[in-house]
Amino acid sequence: MKQGICFEYLLNKHSIDMSFKQIKAEITSFSTDYFKANVEQKLCYHNLNHTKDVLKAAWKMIRHYHLNDQDEFIIYAAVWFHDLGYVNSPNEHEQYGAKIAGDYLAKYALQKEIILAIQNCILATIVPQIPGNLLGKIVCDADLFHLGTKKFKKKNKLLFKEYNDSNDIKITKQDWRNRTILFLEEHQFQTDFCRDLLEEQKQFNLSRLKKKFSQLELMT
Repeated sequence: MKQGICFEYLLNKHSIDMSFKQIKAEITSFSTDYFKANVEQKLCYHNLNHTKDVLKAAWKMIRHYHLNDQDEFIIYAAVWFHDLGYVNSPNEHEQYGAKIAGDYLAKYALQKEIILAIQNCILATIVPQIPGNLLGKIVCDADLFHLGTKKFKKKNKLLFKEYNDSNDIKITKQDWRNRTILFLEEHQFQTDFCRDLLEEQKQFNLSRLKKKFSQLELMT
């Protein structure tokens, strides 16, 4: 079954496919250049590598849910734009990312509803995540996919480094562990695909982090 809303388009299906493919290529080029020019030297986590990882996770769900070309395009664009605003404001980067997406995509002959859907997917990643539809759920889960993988420890270390590099007031590793524990306890995967695939490993990651935290608390 096709997911999402089907919007009227003035081109035939072959033209729609080609148009989406061309725009996707240009989004990739624009976002990659943006990251390299504005982000790569400043952020060790919310950078081009992270966006590529999110895109890989999103593709898994796109295939799983058999999404149509339009919904695939919406997710693809949302993923590429979702962290571009991080250099502007870590605390409001989703809003900045949605604005960058809207400004950039306005030059294409896209339905306004499609651009709005992309922006809504970006805004859905604001924590606590409250996505309004399957596309938003996919982008949310793709963004935090690492929480339920064996790469969690490595990714969390990068996040900690980025936080301290970006803030005048530094926090200790133990404080960061505590924050991460609280985050993992409150987090829920939005799709059944990620709950089935990742929840067990996420709980293992949480358990190991709690154990490390408790051990160090006893030593102080």
